[in-house]
Amino acid sequence: MGADWLASCGPGERHLGGVEGAGGGLLLRSRPRRRAHEAAGSPHGGRSGELRLLRARERRQHHAAAQSARRDAAGGCGLVRGQRTFGWREVYIPRVTLFFFLDKIVFSSSLWYSFPTMSGTLYIVATPIGNLGDLSPRALETLKQVDLVLAEDTRNTGNLLHHFGLKKDMKSYHQHSGAFRVEEIRALLEDGKNIALVSDAGTPGISDPGNMLIQELTRQGETVTILPVPGPSAVAAALSVSGFPTERFLFLGFPPHKNKRQKFFKEVAASEYTTVFYESNHRIQKCFTDLKEVLQPERHLCVCRELTKQFESVYRGTIDEIIAMNIPEKGEFVVIVGPKE
Repeated sequence: MGADWLASCGPGERHLGGVEGAGGGLLLRSRPRRRAHEAAGSPHGGRSGELRLLRARERRQHHAAAQSARRDAAGGCGLVRGQRTFGWREVYIPRVTLFFFLDKIVFSSSLWYSFPTMSGTLYIVATPIGNLGDLSPRALETLKQVDLVLAEDTRNTGNLLHHFGLKKDMKSYHQHSGAFRVEEIRALLEDGKNIALVSDAGTPGISDPGNMLIQELTRQGETVTILPVPGPSAVAAALSVSGFPTERFLFLGFPPHKNKRQKFFKEVAASEYTTVFYESNHRIQKCFTDLKEVLQPERHLCVCRELTKQFESVYRGTIDEIIAMNIPEKGEFVVIVGPKE
């Protein structure tokens, strides 16, 4: 059967795996249909494996040269506006014998095939946790250049973009986003779209649903370019002012609301390392009460409230001293517990 049965994927074609349209499977075409494509001048027929390899390499070289020229014209920026080329990573494996069923007849052949790669880039962009002046120049430039912004809350992100005079297409991505939204994002990346993922505040993926998106995009073996654009993080900001050892520390995110809450605070009390977690203003006093039940009286804490905002406050002391301070139940909190001695 040989290479006569293999051609590049075209819209509406059927390939192994039963997926319609352009994809990463092996597209099978019979010899008569191939001849029909040749007669019609189709770009999908009449090519030997060597010729396809040569032309694919020429296309990649041409694309790389064009992209380099556009980048130079844009002043060296890593993002290129209008980049839309669908990319393929061509992996040729000679003498691999595959068996498959076609019309109840068993065939075997040595095939050359290619795996799909996404030509778009997903940027993980950190945004301010309070002070808008903390948005880095690189993050701002990335937000300007991307084709789409994925936001945990489009209203909050819309206010951020409006502050910097940006008008961008946005889609929501949050903890309740399903598989349909992931597939939609995957398709956009395959189409060459550059996308920025942002959270409501801070770095996406850190106690944030962004990590689930990255996991799904990389789970099935696709080659997707994911680049960090680092910046503000409430964890790093709080640890930097805590005064506790940070060579090793334990980050636990948010405590459970109900189930396993006591287990959570027992884990905090048993930790030999500096331990940091978030807490909401609605449960901060309950958090202090839970800590009092499990912490040694001399164990020190650092409580950060509204970091980088107008009413930013840092409180230090033992759990009894912290409770006596009557900390306002407003804003966002980062609680740091010193290591167990």
